[in-house]
Amino acid sequence: MALTIASVEVSGGSYARIGVANDTSNRSTPASGLTHNALKITFIEATGTWGTVDGVQIMSASTGGYIIASGDITTPILIPAGVAPFFNATDLVVSVV
Repeated sequence: MALTIASVEVSGGSYARIGVANDTSNRSTPASGLTHNALKITFIEATGTWGTVDGVQIMSASTGGYIIASGDITTPILIPAGVAPFFNATDLVVSVV
């Protein structure tokens, strides 16, 4: 999973994508075309300011790869040094088609 600013992946400040297995221990069973994260997802602590993050991408690989799904964060958030951004369980909702 990647964090983005204006659809560009965050970089610097020790940023790294976070791996989340695509299984029902990490996501809900799709219902009515929607699924959500079942567990809290936490990124590593920023060692420098990452900027104001406004989007999320589900990626095919831990580096490089391609975008599987993407979406906007309802309320963009500034990630300063010393913060480990996270999404609580059910915060991320994905439409399954």
